[in-house]
Amino acid sequence: MRRRIEFLIAATFVGLALARPAKAQQARFHDGLYLRLGAGFAYGSDSIESDTIPFFGKAKGTVTGFGGSFQAVVGGSPIPGLALGGGYFLLWVPSPSADEYTVVNIIGSNIVRSKVTIDTALLHLVAPVIDFYVNPEGGLHFMGAPGYAAVSAGELKTDTFTSTGFGGGGFGFLVGAGYEWWVADAWGVGVLGQMTFAWLSGEDDAGYNWTHHIISPAVLFTATMN
Repeated sequence: MRRRIEFLIAATFVGLALARPAKAQQARFHDGLYLRLGAGFAYGSDSIESDTIPFFGKAKGTVTGFGGSFQAVVGGSPIPGLALGGGYFLLWVPSPSADEYTVVNIIGSNIVRSKVTIDTALLHLVAPVIDFYVNPEGGLHFMGAPGYAAVSAGELKTDTFTSTGFGGGGFGFLVGAGYEWWVADAWGVGVLGQMTFAWLSGEDDAGYNWTHHIISPAVLFTATMN
């Protein structure tokens, strides 16, 4: 994780170094320093599968839930309309659950079990960011952010077992499209639709490995200085 954070810091400084000097910035024109904060609503879907657990089998299912999304991005514009930097993105789902899950037992038979619940789940994404404004004076923009993702959660509970210390890490990426309206010479507010994907794995406290395939659409309200 430390190397991922160092990579984010390096990407941020590259963006800042390439930014045009503040004195060269035009009013209501996307250049120079780039800073965005955003928050909104999200939906998370996590397809989970475990290692084979002794006397139980392999569990798999998809937990879903509604929650919130947050992002903070900083960098600079090497050319008008193109911002480069680094960002931190967060998905928070307070109580994801599934109505049922499947157990593949030791002889290969599929057994459908009852509801599974997970305590509060968090998905973190640390990534370099590219944000492109179609018109440097306009508000339509498209962004992408591939990087390191990590999921953390409380207990996973089913009708037959409980898993604690639940989490994992791996590759994730985010894509988004939005529109902003100028409210000051260098500030705009807007709406951003984004989609986050992550492929993760990690062990629980008992030493069993779990894999996660996460998809999360979100709508955020943003404030951007650029």
